[in-house]
Amino acid sequence: SHNDFVLLLQTKMKKMIKKYARCNAEALPYKDNEFDFSYCKQSFHHFPRPYIALYEMMRVSKHAIMLSEPAEWIPLPIVGRILQLVKITIKKLLGKTIVHHDTGNYEPVGNYVYSISEREIEKIAVALNFPAVAFKRYNDIYIPGVEDVMYDEKAPLMKQMRKIERKRKLKQALGLQRPNNIQVIIFKTAPSENVIAKLQQQNYNYIRLPENPYI
Repeated sequence: SHNDFVLLLQTKMKKMIKKYARCNAEALPYKDNEFDFSYCKQSFHHFPRPYIALYEMMRVSKHAIMLSEPAEWIPLPIVGRILQLVKITIKKLLGKTIVHHDTGNYEPVGNYVYSISEREIEKIAVALNFPAVAFKRYNDIYIPGVEDVMYDEKAPLMKQMRKIERKRKLKQALGLQRPNNIQVIIFKTAPSENVIAKLQQQNYNYIRLPENPYI
């Protein structure tokens, strides 16, 4: 977008980055292992074929790939699952239509909005014989217009965001929902024990993966 381009330009002018480029995420114009890391922030779920882009990120990265994206909400915590089952059962008894849980998960351009889960990322890493993954769920709140205002604790949008955050934390404490975003790290090379300890201090779930015995 135009705002992203302006931000990149300003960042380069401040010498925080040396260069940037606009690329096709499905065919990155870089060599294998050209970068130490790749980081994809709130973009994966917009891609029409996100896993092609993920494989490209893994190809050009030497050590790890990081994703910060909307998290899959299925399965719900146990209390939420029970209430959902009760709701579905009542609807069936009343003869009402049970819509698929992905109904409405589409953008105006027609793309399906891909949320991700720990298990699907773990399986991809295992299949590629990578050594480890790490996950951390967190809450993310977006209200249209918040990106255009200066940070102010007393601003109406900030008050609205804090109200939403309180409601979410209460629902999570009651077992009705899970945090709506996830930070993912896919390791191509095994991290040091020091890195693992720091991840665990930051409440990441670090998982060592089994090695493929036939490679």
